[in-house]
Order: sequence, then C-alpha cells, then structure tokens
Amino acid sequence: MSLTKSTRTVLLVDDDADFVEMNRRLLEGRGYVVHAAYNGRQCLEEAARRKPDLIILDMVMDRENEGFDLSRELRNRAYTKDIPLVMITSVNDKIPF
Repeated sequence: MSLTKSTRTVLLVDDDADFVEMNRRLLEGRGYVVHAAYNGRQCLEEAARRKPDLIILDMVMDRENEGFDLSRELRNRAYTKDIPLVMITSVNDKIPF
C-alpha cells in the first residue's frame, strides 16, 4: 500500500491485537503516526478525537458485518465522511456482498 507524503496519521481498526501491533510497527517505521481501535465504538471515538488522514478497517471483527456497518457509519458522519478508508480482511471464506 502506498500512501502519499501528506498522509501522516492512520487509524488502524481490527479486533486482532497482534495484527494491529504488527502493522503499527510497520507504519510507524515508515514515519506515520498510528492510532488503534479494536472495535466499532472505539473506531468512532478515535476518529472523532484524532481526525486521521486514513482509516484502515478490518471488514470482519466481533460481528460478521461489523466492518461493513462501521464503514457506512463513517461515511454518514460529517467528521469522517471524507477520510479515505481502506478495508482489509484475512477471512478465507467467501463473503457474500
């Protein structure tokens, strides 16, 4: 993933703490400020507080559709609707869209 030099703050959202910490180290090593959230509620709180330049969001967290629901919520809120959103997953099963 290539981020522009102007993108400096990333909100990383995933319920897997190991995944978050591994990617936090990777991004911080490349000069990004990384904030973490481990569920949808924390994501909304951190997005409001931090106003990140980019949100990286797991599609499947505690609930199967939590990432999808959260992405819609982020797009419906004035303070997050324009933040670029990258959705990721490590699910091997087919996800119905």
